[in-house]
Amino acid sequence: MQTKKYKNIFRIVIFLWIFIALFVSISYILRQDNDLKKRFAGFYEQKEKSLDVVYIGASPVHPYWAAPLAWNEYGFTSWPLATNVQQPKVIKVLLDEVLKTQVPKVVVIELRMFSRHQSEFDEFIEKEGATRNVTDNVKYSFNKIRIVNLLIDNIEERHLYLFDIIKYHSLWKHLEEKDWQYWDFEKKDINGGHLVSGDVVNLSGQDQDFSSVIESRKMPAEQEIILRDLLDYCKKHDIVLLCTVNPYTAINAEVQEMFNYMKEIIVDEYGYDYINLIICMMN
Repeated sequence: MQTKKYKNIFRIVIFLWIFIALFVSISYILRQDNDLKKRFAGFYEQKEKSLDVVYIGASPVHPYWAAPLAWNEYGFTSWPLATNVQQPKVIKVLLDEVLKTQVPKVVVIELRMFSRHQSEFDEFIEKEGATRNVTDNVKYSFNKIRIVNLLIDNIEERHLYLFDIIKYHSLWKHLEEKDWQYWDFEKKDINGGHLVSGDVVNLSGQDQDFSSVIESRKMPAEQEIILRDLLDYCKKHDIVLLCTVNPYTAINAEVQEMFNYMKEIIVDEYGYDYINLIICMMN
């Protein structure tokens, strides 16, 4: 009787293991195929301890940073782990995800989203899409649970983001041979995470010089808490950090004053490096 009992337990364990493995792989395969999926699966495909630099942030990162070009011209490896409208509150968790497999010599954080009030994210018309940009492109792990809990206030809705197969289960009808390569969510991205786009936008006359703006204005309080917590985390783990503000047109003097305030925290209080590329571009 005892032997039969152990055999049954063994069969149950094997069944659950196979079920979970299939469930996870099918979820990865069915995730929406876009540049974000390629970018994150490409990151997971990197060999352990192979990246010199990891660049985390929102949309000012992946169109700007070309890792293959950095390797070709300067000889260091890098990866942009970025999503559109990425909320600052998820950056530390993404950094935890990075440190599971990588030991970057430098971590770069883009600061644009830190100038936004949390209410702007909460009221964003495409909030679900922006949220899924992150939740749908992280491997199943404790960190995925943490990100879902951070971004979804309604407990009753969290399972929809935690188990993204609920959203994408019907996409099986449109699967192609290339989709099966995502079974472990590790697939080479020939663009190195860079967003290659053929779009051309006329920005003539939109350049503004903010180099004369030297005053400081407090950043949103909730984002300052997150920024300081992130800086403390980097100090605790001896992470070499560089913070950047990448160029964009939707900026005014008040926002520039917030970036000046962030610089005071990052450079003067914590001693980390900071580059405001908006000002550098004008000089």
